[in-house]
Amino acid sequence: MKLLFKLLKVDLLNTLTLNQFRSTKKYKAKSVKPLVGSIIILVISAALFVFYGVFLSVMAHEAGKDASAISISVGLGAFMTLFMTFGRAYTSLFKGKDFELLSSMPIPTRTIVASKILSLVIVNYLYFSFIFVSSFGVYLFFTGISLYKILVGLLYLIVGPFFPTVFCTGISFLFGLMLSKAKHKNILQTISSVLMFVLLFIAIYSLELGAINGGEEYFAKLVDTIDGVMTKAYFMSVFAANGMEGNILYVLWFFLISVVPFVLFVLLIAKNFVRLNTSGNGGYKNKNFKLDEELKKEKKPNQVRRLLYKEAKTFFSTSIYCLNVLIGPILACVLSVGMYVTISSSTGGEPIGYLIATVILIFTTNMAVGMAPSTACSISMEGHSFWIIKTAPIKTEKVFIAKVLLYILMCIPFILITGGIALLLWKVRIIDAIFLVVIATLGASTMAMLGLWVNTCKYRFDWTNPAQVVKQSSDTLLAMLLSFVFDIVLVVPGFLLMQIMYSPIIMLAVAILTCSLSALLLFTNGKKRYEAIQY
Repeated sequence: MKLLFKLLKVDLLNTLTLNQFRSTKKYKAKSVKPLVGSIIILVISAALFVFYGVFLSVMAHEAGKDASAISISVGLGAFMTLFMTFGRAYTSLFKGKDFELLSSMPIPTRTIVASKILSLVIVNYLYFSFIFVSSFGVYLFFTGISLYKILVGLLYLIVGPFFPTVFCTGISFLFGLMLSKAKHKNILQTISSVLMFVLLFIAIYSLELGAINGGEEYFAKLVDTIDGVMTKAYFMSVFAANGMEGNILYVLWFFLISVVPFVLFVLLIAKNFVRLNTSGNGGYKNKNFKLDEELKKEKKPNQVRRLLYKEAKTFFSTSIYCLNVLIGPILACVLSVGMYVTISSSTGGEPIGYLIATVILIFTTNMAVGMAPSTACSISMEGHSFWIIKTAPIKTEKVFIAKVLLYILMCIPFILITGGIALLLWKVRIIDAIFLVVIATLGASTMAMLGLWVNTCKYRFDWTNPAQVVKQSSDTLLAMLLSFVFDIVLVVPGFLLMQIMYSPIIMLAVAILTCSLSALLLFTNGKKRYEAIQY
């Protein structure tokens, strides 16, 4: 048992990346920012989970179905456990970097497997407890406190994440094993992550929109719908609700179904731990990208195209990098639909005018597209291999063009979709949609160049995790702030002069001017800074 706790401690330090804060004094100052960023993200996540847990529980009471608060909270907690486990279970259990070290030590495999699964469960407690505890607290407030309810609630909290963790770990292994043999496994992982984010965002937006436009009848229907979905999708939520209402047999079933598969799963994985890790570490074999060889393949090599291919390969092979950048363009499409529904419901379906609609769409599209340009950390993403591109016989201008062009090409499909939404839903004129697409494309180009210039000023190559430069670096934050400034500069003149002349013409002129100034800044000052970077 003592050995299990030691391994569990090491697993948690690695899983939560807390080992970097135990480093020498030289690196402690650099580790403060990631720590603060992680705490902020955790606090925001906890606040959101608690809010929705309390909100849904109060709505369940208003609908006269207090037991639904328990079934909904257990179901949502299980869903969040599945969501958070899916991306970590396969890597942690079946592709661990410490596999060879642990397998060579005199440690029982059951102890190794138990420590790794328990580390997953402990991290899942953070998400499960935020939802369940808040809902359970509201349930006790309305139905009264009793020793039975407290003991049953404590039991649910302790064993609640067991079954979804085991289930998701098994699915994650099968999914990861299939992807490991695929040529474009990172792209498939990125696509699945993006789809899950989009579905989650649409669900939350629909919930809030219905709460704003609905009434008591809406809340009653909402509780019935969510409760019905949870009871059908996750049968354990039915056991939890019935057990909390006094049926101790359902409590026993909930405990047994949570604990027994967990124990059997640990024993099964322990028995086949070495074989599973051996098969899990296999994968698709392909030659590494070498820039010099790729440039020699053609008699007249197109360096920009080869560099663009390299940038795309780096981008789509890093899931967190791809997801962080694509969120903005995807939100541009989602917001264009969501804002139309919101405005239509507030005006009773009356049109607001093609000019105002065009200005609103231009503002929201540019704000979303410029939220996190890929160029804001593209230099930092080179990491320790930056010297390869610096020593290659390639002009700096071509490197810049490839990096900027990648982001523009990614944004254009979503901008065109937004233009189509403007025509079909907002009923704007064709000329208005053309202005929207052109201005948004210029905005994406501007933010791509400004983001790259920021990265020439502030870069980092000593990262160990892509999240350190994608989400936790000051250059990405500065690029986001510049995006807000650009949106204000772009839209304010159009609003002020709306009564005098056609606003999109003014906004187009501002977009062309800012794009030109950004290009001048990047290819002069940015070029000097880039060529002065030491590696």
